[in-house]
Amino acid sequence: FRKHLSFLFPEVRQAWETVEAFRRLCHNILEKGRKSGVVDTAEHSLIAEILRVDYGDEAFRAAEVMAFLFAGHDTTGHTMAWTAAGILGNDRIKRRLQKELDEVMGDREIPTYSDLQRMPYLQACVHEAMRKWPVVNSGTIRTTRTEPVKVGEYVIPPNTPVIV
Repeated sequence: FRKHLSFLFPEVRQAWETVEAFRRLCHNILEKGRKSGVVDTAEHSLIAEILRVDYGDEAFRAAEVMAFLFAGHDTTGHTMAWTAAGILGNDRIKRRLQKELDEVMGDREIPTYSDLQRMPYLQACVHEAMRKWPVVNSGTIRTTRTEPVKVGEYVIPPNTPVIV
């Protein structure tokens, strides 16, 4: 309703203009990829792969670019924050990771993709953060009943949500 009467609701018009600007950005990214000739190379970049797939409709291809541009920033931020907390909260981990970074990076500040492949401890830290503090739970949430539940040495109070 508001979409069709956007002249009455300026915030709706502004939202639609923003969406349209994002669509144009995605189409521009695709066009630059085409002009660069990346489709005809062996490159395995995200844009090259999106351009190689038959989406049937260019709007779907642009939507895929939009998803990769804008989706995932919350989950990535969550993972980075918990990885940093896990590293900074443990001096032993911090020292071991610093040693690996110094060995691989030397004096450089920004790692390359190939550098990251040579940092197994950093990768392990990220995987451990994702295991301990997952962005999306992988199980079903249940609630304990009216009596406490004992699991090993732990007691879960009654009416407590538990991820299974």
